[in-house]
Amino acid sequence: MANGTGILPSQDIKSMIKSGMIVPRKIPDDNIQPASLDLRVAEGEVIRLPGIFMPGMRDVYAFAKEQSEQASLYSIKNGDSEYVLELGVPYLVPVEEKLKLSGSISARANNKSSSGRINLQVRLTCNNHPEYDSVPCGYKGPLYMIVVAKSFPVRIKPGQTLNQLRFSRGTIENCRLAPYQIELEHEKNGLIYDLKSKKIPWKKVKSMSSSIVLTVNLKCNPVAYMANSSNQSCLNYADRNVDPLNFFEPIARSKDGKILLRKGGFYILATNEAFSVGSHLCSEMVAYSTGMGEFRSHFAGFFDPGWGSNPKYGTCGSPAVLEIIPHEDIILKHGDSVCAMELYHMTENPPAIYGDVANNYHLQTGPRLGKQFKFTGLITKKIRSRR
Repeated sequence: MANGTGILPSQDIKSMIKSGMIVPRKIPDDNIQPASLDLRVAEGEVIRLPGIFMPGMRDVYAFAKEQSEQASLYSIKNGDSEYVLELGVPYLVPVEEKLKLSGSISARANNKSSSGRINLQVRLTCNNHPEYDSVPCGYKGPLYMIVVAKSFPVRIKPGQTLNQLRFSRGTIENCRLAPYQIELEHEKNGLIYDLKSKKIPWKKVKSMSSSIVLTVNLKCNPVAYMANSSNQSCLNYADRNVDPLNFFEPIARSKDGKILLRKGGFYILATNEAFSVGSHLCSEMVAYSTGMGEFRSHFAGFFDPGWGSNPKYGTCGSPAVLEIIPHEDIILKHGDSVCAMELYHMTENPPAIYGDVANNYHLQTGPRLGKQFKFTGLITKKIRSRR
């Protein structure tokens, strides 16, 4: 395992599994990403909660069980070991992986793209820690997910992966690139391109604090997908051939280059820039920035080394897909600032980068739904019929 401050690559994650810092030792290779570990739903008790509780200095499972019993609710586990997550109801779900971290290693969690793009909110929590999606240095113990299906019911089962964990040595602040380092990286290797693969001059790149700002693309067609929350059909998380029109409404490009996002809705959009991450770096999209607007810009925010820069595909960057939930009615126009990207040092390059390993999104263009949905001419036909 390499020394130094930074995000740990896949080979270090494998070393942690071998040494017992991550258990069990039998973890599928496909669950180990270039800079993160996919976490599995465990066999066991799923607790239906009366509400989302705040993380704190306590035993998570015992506290969740107590809240459920006080509200006369019940734990659920179907006989076929599948769990149906009701719309809008929070559940405490056990994670298969447990940790025995050293004193210098901490971790952060985030939705996987395939759960984030169906508005399945997944927050990681652990014992005696007052923060979601964060695991402190030296933590030893179980992990849990608080999962809420926000747009339609979802069926999950043990072994499926809903979120991912990124390990770091040193504080996350020390792993993050400073503004001058971001500029140097762009000048040397290229970070931001237009959608024709032309590198954008740094003086035209928008930045904010220690992040790069990306803008929204409202010239593609469809420009967005909106979740159809009135449809109460249950989506099977394992499916790979679902008709997207059963769960999402495509939104056609408008003549004025604008879109109205309604408060509380769930929208899939894409950036107007292509983002590229070298094999020595990784990135994370900032979930909230009140300086850009009253909305959450994503659930799935991890970008692995090699995102948009894998030479075997001959591309210069890939657009980022956004999962936006407005807190107020918002009018967006083409080119509006919509998300911020932070960049982090790796302790060393992973042997396989994004696109080398199995992935569903490395060649995405425009807004892209999760891997549960098939792509057919139905979407284009529906857009044309509404003109």
